[in-house]
Amino acid sequence: MNIENVSLLTEDTETESTRAQRLLRLHLDHSTIQTLDGIPQASLSTSIRFRDFASVFDTGDRSHEATIFRLGQALFDEIDLLLPPNSPDELVERISQLRRKLALSKWLENAVAPAVDSDLLKNGENRAAKVFSLLSGNKVARAVDMALEGNDMRLASLISQAGRTGEFRDEMLRQLSDWNKYDANPLIAAEYRRLYALLAGIMDVSQSKSGDISISKDLDWKRAFGLYLWFGCPFESTITDVFDEFTSALNSPHPPAEPLPPFLESKSEVKWNIPTQPTDILYQLIRVFSDATVSLDQVLNPRNCSASPTDLRLPWHLYLILSRVMQKRDFVDRDEEGYSALADGITQGYAAQLELGGQWLNAAFVLLHLETIGG
Repeated sequence: MNIENVSLLTEDTETESTRAQRLLRLHLDHSTIQTLDGIPQASLSTSIRFRDFASVFDTGDRSHEATIFRLGQALFDEIDLLLPPNSPDELVERISQLRRKLALSKWLENAVAPAVDSDLLKNGENRAAKVFSLLSGNKVARAVDMALEGNDMRLASLISQAGRTGEFRDEMLRQLSDWNKYDANPLIAAEYRRLYALLAGIMDVSQSKSGDISISKDLDWKRAFGLYLWFGCPFESTITDVFDEFTSALNSPHPPAEPLPPFLESKSEVKWNIPTQPTDILYQLIRVFSDATVSLDQVLNPRNCSASPTDLRLPWHLYLILSRVMQKRDFVDRDEEGYSALADGITQGYAAQLELGGQWLNAAFVLLHLETIGG
C-alpha cells in the first residue's frame, strides 16, 4: 500500500501561506474583535474597500489576484464625481455611469497590456496585424503612429476616429460592401479587412465572397470584451449594456472566447478533474455589477478564482467585502434573521484550509467571523 500526500492547493505550502498572510494581515488591521455572551467575534470595518486590498500588491503586479481586487475597485468603490452639491439626480446618475465606465476601461487596458505586447512580438513585420493588436488594448494613439510609420495616412486618419458611431460606421460598412461587390477582397490583406470591420463596429465576422473574417480570432475573452466596450457599443452605453451585448454574443453562431479563468486559458496542467466548466471571477464580478439578481453563491465558486477546487481564500475575502461590508450582494439562503449557512460554509472551509497548512492562529481568526457565534 502506497500513501501519498496530495496537495489541495495550487502552489506549495510556503507560497500559499505568504498569499494568505498578505490579505489576512490587512483584514486583521481593519477588524474589530469584541466579546458577545462570552464568545469573541470579529467584524471587518465597514470603511475598508477593494482599493485597500489592491494596495498590498506592487503597481507592476499583473497577477490574476491583483487584477481581481483592482477590478473590484473600478466597479464597486466610491468615485468622486467632482460635482457641486445639490446637482440634479439625473446629472449625478449620468456622470456616475461615465466615470464608472472610464474606471473599467482603464482597468481593462492595464489587464490586457501583457497580451497586447506579446501579440506585437508575434506579428513580426505585419503592420496591419500590429495595428489591430494595439486596438485590442485600446492603444489608439500608438495604432495611429504605427499606421503613419507605414505611410498609410488614410488608415491613420480612420483609426483616429475609432469607436465613433453614425455616419463614420456607415462609411466603413459601405467600403466593406463595395470591396465585396466588386470582388476586391482577394486583393486586400485579411488583417486590413479585419481592421475596417472593427472600425465599422462589426464584432463577430465580416462576411465576403472570398471568405469570412473573424474579428475576435485569437483574442482572449478580456480583449474580446474590450472590443465591445471600446468599439462595438455606442459611447452612451452603460457597463451593463456592454456586458449584456458580450454575454449575448457568447451564445451566437460566431462567439468570442469564453470567459475562462487563466489556468484554463493558458492550457496549463490541471491536477484536478473539472466536472463543470468554471468562469473567470473577473467576468463574474462584472456580472455582479451588471445584474442585480445575481447572488454570491452563483459567483464565488473556488474554480472561478483558482485551479484548486478547494481553495476558498479569495472567495472568503470577496464574500466579506461584497456582502458584509459594502452590502452589494448576498447569498441566496440568507434568512429573515440574517443568517446564511452558505456564508458560514465558506468561513469554515477557509479556516480548515488554513489549519491544514499549519496556520492555526489565522484559522482561529477566520472562525471568529462565523455568523452562528452570535446566534
